[in-house]
Amino acid sequence: YEILSGLVGSEMCIRDRRMKGKIINLQLDDSFYKEEIRDGYTVTTKQKKIWAVEMDLLDQLLKVCKKHDIKVIIYAGTLLGAIRHKGFIPWDDDIDVALTRPEYEKLLKVAPEEFKAPYFFQTALSDKECFVGYARLRNSLTTGLIAGTETPQYNCGIYIDVFVLDAYIEDSSKLHSQLKERHYWEIFINKFHYFKPSKSLLKRIIGNILHYTICKIVPYHFVIHLYNKTLTRYNGKTDRISLITHTECFALKYWCRLSDFHNIIEVPFENMIIPIPANYDEILKHMYGDYMTFPPAEKRGAWHEGILEFEPDIPYADFFKKKKHES
Repeated sequence: YEILSGLVGSEMCIRDRRMKGKIINLQLDDSFYKEEIRDGYTVTTKQKKIWAVEMDLLDQLLKVCKKHDIKVIIYAGTLLGAIRHKGFIPWDDDIDVALTRPEYEKLLKVAPEEFKAPYFFQTALSDKECFVGYARLRNSLTTGLIAGTETPQYNCGIYIDVFVLDAYIEDSSKLHSQLKERHYWEIFINKFHYFKPSKSLLKRIIGNILHYTICKIVPYHFVIHLYNKTLTRYNGKTDRISLITHTECFALKYWCRLSDFHNIIEVPFENMIIPIPANYDEILKHMYGDYMTFPPAEKRGAWHEGILEFEPDIPYADFFKKKKHES
């Protein structure tokens, strides 16, 4: 009864916020939403709405981190946008932040109490329908579909990525072995929930065996624990940290140092002030090379093309109902 009451209460809260026309809490002038051309690229009103939702999510996250003395930095493409464009890269459509493992664990502990509807802090344990090794903060009043996760059972609101950085071992054979083991854990974990049959008969057979036998015996949270042990294998043994949750090419590129979290500065980003590592120049150089040079015009706007689908004015639950009705 208590669980049901909680779910109904959250749903009523979301509906109430939509009826009042308040999808986000961040205050933005109407002028922000106007279509404009930035660096030769047309940023539409819809794109501005998507940005607004993501900025609101970032604002909520930064407030929680400040309240609990959690060190967080803007990372990857968002860091590049902050330095090169003083805001979003005009042809980008997401926000990335990063924390060290200890700071990430602190955030995990306070997230359930701090993020209330329509905000949802999505992790492998808070939303088991689709697995990622880090977290996402989502707005449930919107739609932000990722290809391969099109299901109303999985929170598909527009999101920002909350990355956790673990030790990046410079021994290539050890790193390769670690990431390969991590990949196998991911295959296993995905058999617990979002079960998508493969075209390969052998893979379908193995998948069914895992899903209907081993996954019914082994506790899900225990497998997540073993997965995290793989990610943190070299923590404390090197100052370098990276996206061990990602592929090898990402791990080799998107790294920084633990010491970068000891010297954090603030810079403007659109109409916000955000935290970035003071050592951003070195970090951006090994991520992007000559990062102040724009990519060729034909490559702008193609980063997430065909991967993400956004509807900033429609809750993902309504989006799926509409899609089902149209089909």
